Amino acid sequence: MPLHLRPGTAADAPALSKICLLTGNFGTSAEHLHTHRELLGLVYAEPYVRMQGTYAFVLVHTPEQKQKEGPEQVVGYIIGAYDTPAFEAEMAREWFPPLAEKYPVGGEGTLLDKWFYRLFANPPRTAEDVTSLYPSHLHIDILPSYQRSGWGRKMVDTVVRHLSSRGYRGVWAGIDSRNEEGRKWYVKLGFRRVESTVGEYWVMDFERWDGERGRPVGQVTAG
Repeated sequence: MPLHLRPGTAADAPALSKICLLTGNFGTSAEHLHTHRELLGLVYAEPYVRMQGTYAFVLVHTPEQKQKEGPEQVVGYIIGAYDTPAFEAEMAREWFPPLAEKYPVGGEGTLLDKWFYRLFANPPRTAEDVTSLYPSHLHIDILPSYQRSGWGRKMVDTVVRHLSSRGYRGVWAGIDSRNEEGRKWYVKLGFRRVESTVGEYWVMDFERWDGERGRPVGQVTAG
């Protein structure tokens, strides 16, 4: 299967939002949980290719015979922010207010839709006990039919190298505490759990990352 990684751009926002929805229920589709199916992507995907202070790499399936199978398809992504507190502050100032106006608290929708309405009105901030360890965070999602192919590790390796080239020493990811499969995956890759007053977080210290078969972390980026 012809897959490769490339830097993500704003043009990838619709594809990222769709992947976010199709994997948003612990790796399966969250379509049935929303009336407004764009909500997940508006929080966890699109800002990372539309705002400053972010990075994004997308996993692309390129058909071998484009004339028969069509153009490339984005089938996964790994995205994040370099400085999470600064990113969240900018989200609160610029990104969430228009969403809060469009999706007001008290509006119609599913229970999960209404959870997002409240989030837009009261943007979250990651606890300092996490951001004080490392400022950078990541999100990773791959469509189910492309999972278990080794590309998840390669995508993390790309981000480790990208952030290392900029002088960062680690990165963290937050997960839903009910996401047992996600937890197992981070453990398998060598992430360590950190205690937090709110939420569940997993950290990769770059000095511990063995990459793909022990390759040392170097000054390499994906772009």
